[in-house]
Amino acid sequence: MAAKAALVLAFRKSGLSRVALAQRFGVDDKVIRRMLDPRHGTVTTRIHKALRMLGRELVVESRST
Repeated sequence: MAAKAALVLAFRKSGLSRVALAQRFGVDDKVIRRMLDPRHGTVTTRIHKALRMLGRELVVESRST
């Protein structure tokens, strides 16, 4: 969920439209709409790729407690 939230924030900050991001991503704009929908399951690798296109990087870290 945090990865998807990061994608939504990066998308909003980018100023791009869904159509423009879809063109960069090489997919239909419906795919981007689903990726930005918190209720729709999206593969992490796809979120990672979209974040990289928006100039962000997804970092997953595991720490001992």
